[in-house]
Amino acid sequence: MTFEQQDPDGQVPASEPEKRLPRRVPEPLQRIPAAVAVVVTALALGALGGYAIGAGGSPAATAKAGPSPSATGPHAFSDAITKCNLVSTSEGASISDNGHTMTVENKGKEDSYGLDQAKMWCLVKAVGAPQAAVSHMEQTTSLDGRQTESWGNITVSWSFHPDRGMDSVFTEK
Repeated sequence: MTFEQQDPDGQVPASEPEKRLPRRVPEPLQRIPAAVAVVVTALALGALGGYAIGAGGSPAATAKAGPSPSATGPHAFSDAITKCNLVSTSEGASISDNGHTMTVENKGKEDSYGLDQAKMWCLVKAVGAPQAAVSHMEQTTSLDGRQTESWGNITVSWSFHPDRGMDSVFTEK
C-alpha cells in the first residue's frame, strides 16, 4: 500500500485488503545432540516394551523399579557400589565423609576416565532414586546448569555436558 492509497486521515480504505508478509520460521538455536536423541529413543522404546537398545539401556531396563532394601541406611552408597559390580572406586565412583557422600564421574565424549552409562544408571537406581528423579537427570541438557533432586534422606546434585558426561554428588543425611 502506498501513501497515495490512504485516505486523508491516514487510514487504509476498507476495499484494500491488508497485505501481510509471510511468516518466517526462526532457525533452531542448535541441533539436538545425538546423545539426547539416543536417550529419547531408548526411553520411548523402554516405555513401550520394557526393553531398551544399546549397551547401557535405559535406567528402567537396567535396574529394578523402586528403592532397593539398602537404598536407605548407613551403607546405602557402599551397598550400591557392590550391587552394581564396581570392582574399584577408581572406576569413577567414590565414597567420602564417613559413607555419607558418593561422587560419580560419568565418562563423556572427551573424558578418559569415568563410569559408562550402564554403571552410572545402575548406581542411581541402586540408591533408590524414584522415576521422577531419574527422568529429571535423563532430560538435563548442558544449558540447564547444576540440578538437584531429593528423596528420603538422599540428595543428588549433577551437571551434564556431552564432552564431560554427567557428574553427580549424592549426599545422605
